[in-house]
Amino acid sequence: MQRSRRSRRPVPELRFAIITGSIRSHDKRFAENRGFPRLSRWRTIERMEDFIVPGVGVDVVDVERMRFALERTPKIRQRLFTPAEIEYCEKYRFFDRHYAGRWAAKEAVCKALGCGLIQWNGVEVIRRPRRAPTVRLMGKIAEFARRVGVSEEQISISISHSELSAVAVATIERGDSGFPLPDSSSG
Repeated sequence: MQRSRRSRRPVPELRFAIITGSIRSHDKRFAENRGFPRLSRWRTIERMEDFIVPGVGVDVVDVERMRFALERTPKIRQRLFTPAEIEYCEKYRFFDRHYAGRWAAKEAVCKALGCGLIQWNGVEVIRRPRRAPTVRLMGKIAEFARRVGVSEEQISISISHSELSAVAVATIERGDSGFPLPDSSSG
């Protein structure tokens, strides 16, 4: 069992709580201590048979905040982005816009999957010449996607940025796996 940095207590196993359609990765004890309601439906990552994949995720990132984070903490690049993403972003004059777009895409993919950002660099945005960007899932996020029946080929993303903000949209197409999506007639 791992140990947390701040305290010497063991870190509890990763659990997911179903809270009105969204998932938060809080330990039950942590949630109760912070004022979250007691939840009756706690699941580990193994039991995902009736989980509903949201299918759409959107995120907006302020370019100025990304610029500030990159200047204040230079090592944040290695924590949040893969070497290929860093190489792609650094070749542009306004690299902070591209980092913001990449970060927005990572958040959007996690929201579309319904898992939240459980690993900072678990989603890699891949850009090919004259093609739409695609994603590569790694680590805990790839495992979560596999358990809910989503493959990388089913995820589509779109990224746009200006000098002020970057926005990304991620959608998940229903494939042969037939993973559950929210019913469109209900709302």
